Amino acid sequence: MPLDSVSYGDLRVRVPGKKIFQFFRWFESRQGREDSPWREFQEELLATGILPLDKFPHIMHNYLKREVDRIRYSPWAGSLEILVADVYELVPNQEQEDALRQLAATGHPDIVWVSSQQIKRRGAVAGQPQTIEISAHSQRIL
Repeated sequence: MPLDSVSYGDLRVRVPGKKIFQFFRWFESRQGREDSPWREFQEELLATGILPLDKFPHIMHNYLKREVDRIRYSPWAGSLEILVADVYELVPNQEQEDALRQLAATGHPDIVWVSSQQIKRRGAVAGQPQTIEISAHSQRIL
């Protein structure tokens, strides 16, 4: 599938139906493909200057789970799709935790800190106008 600056490095492919089993066997093997959240972390939080690179030369993380959605039609792709999401948990060292707490205390226009309830309600807070929209797939982290 065509790549853009947002999807560069993502694994988005079209696979003929008769090859899906072979594709998933390769995918599950983890051979020859990205198998870490590092690139996303670096692109989204470090390269943008949201978090200080000197505090995050590397990250530790725990793999929590894989969620595979049922096959469905995707208007964006114009075809059927199977979405596979690996969920990781950041395990910051003390210096990194301090940097995250500093970010939470000072804020950043591109970051919003939300509760699990806000994630479940996709950004809605009872009795308040909705100011943010949280993606449905964000619920995977709960």
